[in-house]
This record gives sequence, structure tokens and C-alpha cells, in this order.
Amino acid sequence: MEVQSAIIVWCTVPDQATAEMLAKETLKEKITTCVTILPHVKSIYLWENNIVTSDELQMLFKGNACHQQELFKLIKKLHPYKLPEIFSILIDSGEAKYLTWLY
Repeated sequence: MEVQSAIIVWCTVPDQATAEMLAKETLKEKITTCVTILPHVKSIYLWENNIVTSDELQMLFKGNACHQQELFKLIKKLHPYKLPEIFSILIDSGEAKYLTWLY
């Protein structure tokens, strides 16, 4: 039997339309179970040797770790940034019924 693990995938996006499109596509493809969109984050980062400040939204894709690579691939395909921020965190514990729902 395969051991299942929950993950959270973080990703920033430039606007609400992009966030909603990514959320709906990943849910439609059943590669995530829940997506949280956090508005009004400010990112300050080094890009091509310049300090850049951007107003963005933070997305949290939650689901089963077995879909991680497929989720990364879809986000990269649909994301407007040349190099989108995409990384995952493995969830090692949580409320059992909620984690079961994520699987």
C-alpha cells in the first residue's frame, strides 16, 4: 500500500485573475484539493542584478504529495512569470480528518 503524504505548494502570482485561473485549473485536473489565495503581499527580490518590488498574491495549493510534479508542471505551463516561485512543503502532522480529505 502506498503511503500518502500531504503537501502545501507555495506560488506567487501578479493578480487575482491569474490566481483564480490557476486555482480552478489545478482543481479541475484533480491535482490539488484546496487552494488558498492570500491577497496583497509585497515581494522584494533580486532579479537580473536589480532590486525589484512587486505587489503580488500568495497562493497555497494543498493536496496529495503524489501530484506534486504534475502540479509543478501545470503551474509552470500556465504561469505568466518567466521564473515562477514554486516550492512545496511536506506536511508531517495535522488534523487527521482534514489530512484524509486532502488525499
